[in-house]
Amino acid sequence: MTKLLLVEDDSTIVENLREFLAEEGFSVTAVPGQRQALEYRILLILFQNKGMVLTREKLLEAIWDVAGEFVNDNTLTVYIKRLREKIEKDPAHPEIIKTIRRMGYGVF
Repeated sequence: MTKLLLVEDDSTIVENLREFLAEEGFSVTAVPGQRQALEYRILLILFQNKGMVLTREKLLEAIWDVAGEFVNDNTLTVYIKRLREKIEKDPAHPEIIKTIRRMGYGVF
């Protein structure tokens, strides 16, 4: 069964997410007015670096660069949690976005 992931209507993000998430069984659909841009940019960064561990610092730098505003460490934790709730079968035991203790996050 294909899972549906709704994202903001930003063609660059949507096209990149389609490519990466198709492998995970997701269908990505753009919806005008969806405003979770930062969440999906994080997801895109993780999938662009599939197989690698990204430190929290690297993710925060990348988000800051893209969004043009500061995002703190706790906010990153909240975004990762929300993403897991949307894409994981069991968010308490994630299989897609992994936490690598004392290192960061990765998609493997």
